[in-house]
Amino acid sequence: MRKPPSLDAKYVYGIIRQADSANFSALSPVGGDDALMHMVSAGGLAAIVSDAAVPRYEVTRANMMAHEHVIEAVAAERTILPMRFGTIDSVAGLTQMLTLRAAEFDKALTLLDGKIEVEIKAMWRDKTLPFTEIADENAPVRRLRDRLNRQGSASQSERVELGKLVEAALVAKRQEEGDRILAPLRRIAERFVENKLLGDVMVLNAAFLMSREREAEFSLAVTAVDEALGQRLNFRYFGPLPPYHFVAINREDGLGYVEVAR
Repeated sequence: MRKPPSLDAKYVYGIIRQADSANFSALSPVGGDDALMHMVSAGGLAAIVSDAAVPRYEVTRANMMAHEHVIEAVAAERTILPMRFGTIDSVAGLTQMLTLRAAEFDKALTLLDGKIEVEIKAMWRDKTLPFTEIADENAPVRRLRDRLNRQGSASQSERVELGKLVEAALVAKRQEEGDRILAPLRRIAERFVENKLLGDVMVLNAAFLMSREREAEFSLAVTAVDEALGQRLNFRYFGPLPPYHFVAINREDGLGYVEVAR
């Protein structure tokens, strides 16, 4: 096994309420080493850690998967505040953070007790569909398109104008479709966040926070949305997950403070 840069260096996965006993021996740490998972406790809280074998871990699929697997395994049994990938600290630093931020962390843990995250992504089944509909439904786009077709050619400024009209119409169509998806799901979730859309085919990329007891209801609502819009959109459902999108422990001040999405 590689020697850590310091016997005190710990890779941090998340924060839980202090437990009299917890067995993480079945979990594999980031880096693939055989270091045992354990806890650093203070202030009624505990940081779940493993010995850090290097000063910094590369952002690889294996490391990211190991990080997420630990957090998700713990979240299946208890409330956890996930740490960002790559967080390394000392025992002294973690003890100080847990002690000074105990009230903030406890408040966030209370907020997230019994909660899960579910992510929904929606993509156009046919990436040409929105453009076809825009050309048929959007009067300014249709008029300019028809004029350019009659001309048989288009100047640079006309092509730029048409591109801007189509882009604006595409944004509006994505928003309209996204709102149709969100409307029934927001009534079940306690909170939600919309994440960045990735590529032209993505219509919605959202995360929802809800009581674990309401996941079945939420799943049925997603099924109903799929039945209504499934000919147009392809849906992907991820969950239950830890609250990755709803709480973050920011280390900019060196001690850590909690940011909770509203």
